[in-house]
Amino acid sequence: MFQQISILGPGLLGASLALAMKERGLCQRVHSWSRRAETRLQAMQADWCDAVFDQACAACEASDLVVVCTPVETIIPLIEQVTPSLSPEALVTDVGSIKGLICREAQSLKVNFIGSHPMAGSERTGMAHANHNLFDGAAFIVSSLAFFSLVISLPHAGKQGQPPVSGRGQGRLPVGRSGVMVAILAG
Repeated sequence: MFQQISILGPGLLGASLALAMKERGLCQRVHSWSRRAETRLQAMQADWCDAVFDQACAACEASDLVVVCTPVETIIPLIEQVTPSLSPEALVTDVGSIKGLICREAQSLKVNFIGSHPMAGSERTGMAHANHNLFDGAAFIVSSLAFFSLVISLPHAGKQGQPPVSGRGQGRLPVGRSGVMVAILAG
């Protein structure tokens, strides 16, 4: 279990992840940051959120896990911004759809980064549509440059515990399934 996590960008994916982790006892506290005041106000009223910050660095202080749920072009600049606030053991991940570029750029930063791409979502957007089971049964890709594609099969993963394998791009990228995306990272 994580003592504290930070969700940077609590939209549909970020808020759904925080809600699922709180409901399933995978974290004790959730800190949230958003650049927009109206999103921060909405997060303050959410049951899953314990503290809301207007500065991303402050939201990440003492967090065990930081999940960046912002548009892909802002992921690396945001990680660069919060790096001085991170504890040496903090794990940083993202939900962006572009993995190669983000993982390459994150490698140059002094953070424990593991890129992730959940294949989850909805036709609806925003925190108001957060759902604690959004990631249930959803495929995901976990990657880093050291292990560009990593498959972790949890007891409830895929049929007969076997994650599917995608044939897209160069080579084949392993894809896993999990009830909660971060459970993969917690091992």
